[in-house]
Amino acid sequence: MEGIFFFLKPIVDMLYQFQFLDYIMVVLALILLAKHHKMRLHGFDILILFLMLLFFFAFLKNENGLAAFFKIESGFLVYFLGRCYSRNVWSIIPFLKWSFLLIILITAYTFVSGVGFKEWGRIYTFCGLYFFKTDLCTAMAQCTIFFCLIHPVKKKNWFVVATCIFFTLIANARAYYFIVFFIIILAFLYYREIKTKRQIEISWKLLTIGSASIIGLLFLMNHLSTFLGDRFLLFQFDNLSDLMDSGNTQGRNEVWNDIYNRIFMRKDFITRFFGIDLCSDQSYLGFNSHNLYLKVLFSIGYFGCFFYGCFILGVVYYLNKIRVDRQLFYVTTALFSIYLFGGISYITIESTQLSWFPMFFLGIVVTKVHAQNELESYVEIRSTRNK
Repeated sequence: MEGIFFFLKPIVDMLYQFQFLDYIMVVLALILLAKHHKMRLHGFDILILFLMLLFFFAFLKNENGLAAFFKIESGFLVYFLGRCYSRNVWSIIPFLKWSFLLIILITAYTFVSGVGFKEWGRIYTFCGLYFFKTDLCTAMAQCTIFFCLIHPVKKKNWFVVATCIFFTLIANARAYYFIVFFIIILAFLYYREIKTKRQIEISWKLLTIGSASIIGLLFLMNHLSTFLGDRFLLFQFDNLSDLMDSGNTQGRNEVWNDIYNRIFMRKDFITRFFGIDLCSDQSYLGFNSHNLYLKVLFSIGYFGCFFYGCFILGVVYYLNKIRVDRQLFYVTTALFSIYLFGGISYITIESTQLSWFPMFFLGIVVTKVHAQNELESYVEIRSTRNK
């Protein structure tokens, strides 16, 4: 049943018109969770439960946010499924690969037939059967992860990766140029680690190198915009401060400013401290926050943001503790890079497509780390007794 569940998930993400399928997937997740034995809660699990409680209180403030509440809580639910499912993690990868191969074939058909193209302003974009181009690119990025970070990789897998990159370029989703670039860099680091046995960690040095690479890619895209600006959505700027103008953010900066200054900051301090609710940002302006971090601030306030920041730091902590299953480190890091980087322009916490996979693999990481620590403690105790 687990294999069927993970085979269906990417396909359900594509069939966005049939929202009842999301509810069926949540029911299946609950059934899978119920099949496993009780687990021992650790501090990070309690933090997750506390965040779920904070979003529940945000929902109670305005029950029109039911849809958002359902999507947010389902991501946390899948985390606990991962906590219970760590032993069989790699057995589900073939099901995911077959699912994404089916999606690629369907997307290729929509490309050849032309039904997957949509006009977005002055730019012609490609969405396949997805609602929006970023949804397609999310699927392509996830497919890239499962085909180039699962060792060993065969030549035919790189053909799949090249196809994913092609569809990402055709889709004209600029943020995913950076995301796919980062995934390829992670793949390079992974195969270098296999050869050299030198493990990397998420550190300030790595983040600095990554930031420098992103800035370099920005300047390259700025230069290419002179030649390709009429066909592709690229970045155009004279100074780095111009990156946040309306042209480069497609008007999102104005939405962010309105939600933060005209709605959030006009509330009293207590409301800002604990948050407003899950849906007023959209009801006031007709637009949602278009930003994960602004959405979290709006929903659960300064108080909740502190704990959500602790959650992100906890993700980094557990990823850096993975010493044995390094493949799991790279896959989870790549999935969370989509979630966190994509959150700059999209409310990724409300997208089951963007939140489920990273949260599931995070649950596996947490279980692996605690099992790893228990084994090391056991070995240390045995060695001490034998002396």
